[in-house]
Amino acid sequence: MDMAPHQHTIIITGCSSGIGECVALNLQKRGWRIFASAQKMAGVAHLAKLGLEALPLDLDDPSGIQQAVDNFLEQTGGTLHALFNKESLIFLIYRLRHIMRHINQTIKLSG
Repeated sequence: MDMAPHQHTIIITGCSSGIGECVALNLQKRGWRIFASAQKMAGVAHLAKLGLEALPLDLDDPSGIQQAVDNFLEQTGGTLHALFNKESLIFLIYRLRHIMRHINQTIKLSG
């Protein structure tokens, strides 16, 4: 999926049901490009059926997190506008800093 000019991008964790899914679908209706994650492949398949860009993401697996970040950066050219993590605000801040550091490093290397 190509990103339209000025389209906002967001990673949402835990989207296979509940508030994560609700937030993803609402922002999608508002024109956001959603990267919806789920821990299990059944959840990823469910999200894809909803028309979301779905990716597997287990927040307890550092190598899986890195793979998801790399995939996201490749698909967006390093553009991230928001990260929604329903599990923990503290973890959200930590991961966002890590992602932003990674994005900054990628931009510097590409620069």
